[in-house]
Amino acid sequence: MSELLFATGQVSETLAQIYQPHDKLFKKGMENPLVAREFFETHLPADLLLLLDFNSLQPVKETFITHLFENRAPDFIYEVKLKTSDNVLFLLCEQQSSIHADMAFRFLENTYLLMSRHRKQYPDRALPLVYPLLMYTGQQAWTAPKDIYGLFGTEETLARALFLKPYQLIDVCRTPDKILRQHKFSGLIEFALKYGEIPPGKAFFDILLPWMNEVVEMDGVRAKLLCNDIFFYLIRDMQHVTPSDYETLINGIRTHLSRNLQEDIMTFAQIIEQKGKEEATLKMAEKLLQEKALPLDKIAHFTGLSLERLCAMQARLNKQAH
Repeated sequence: MSELLFATGQVSETLAQIYQPHDKLFKKGMENPLVAREFFETHLPADLLLLLDFNSLQPVKETFITHLFENRAPDFIYEVKLKTSDNVLFLLCEQQSSIHADMAFRFLENTYLLMSRHRKQYPDRALPLVYPLLMYTGQQAWTAPKDIYGLFGTEETLARALFLKPYQLIDVCRTPDKILRQHKFSGLIEFALKYGEIPPGKAFFDILLPWMNEVVEMDGVRAKLLCNDIFFYLIRDMQHVTPSDYETLINGIRTHLSRNLQEDIMTFAQIIEQKGKEEATLKMAEKLLQEKALPLDKIAHFTGLSLERLCAMQARLNKQAH
């Protein structure tokens, strides 16, 4: 049966995958440093060759390749140092005897994996450079795209304009408030994020609260939920609320917010007031513990804090003292 299959040219795909004679010869040949060096000196662009220190050329260990590329490892990877810096260039080599439509995508995946692994191993170093090479031994002319852009179909031009370009930076803290105010909904979020790390004062609430009214009038329930989310965000770390801060907020709510919003926001205001009270209580307990003015049970009774919490505070203070 096997003779018949070979005689008729019907070699099974399974057998071809098992033997992979082209891959084996290519890999065996590239294990020889003289073969590898001559191969790269022959095929790499001349301007790139001038930058490479071929005395440092070495293969990347096969165990490393197998571990990193679990699904489809490249046939061979060489590493070479640059003459111009301490950086390295990985030469990513593949052998194909048939046309592979997604070859450019495979190279992109493997390039990312190499860079990612290098970044994890050497987080303080520059990213390595990667140069892909394909040894093609097929009888038909190669027709698959040689770069990733050809795989985007009719949107190749748009892909070239977008892909692997610098990302867009939206620097909220350096965006003027008047620009943020031009965008009612997204601008409201950006405004809250811009001042989210700064203790809010009267000037902040004088802008924020009327703005909330505007968006609720425009979008009703959804905008009201958005405003609630913003207030919850603003109070998340308000650990040092003063009576003045609380009074400023209450006055702002009463002055600027419609009744539709006041009920929900007043609930958040009460949370802020409670945070202020808790902070004052903790400070008082800490002072009493430091001064050892009262027994723990008396401090617990006076502050309303549990003995367990007071013991934990005492242990922390003792640790800081030493």
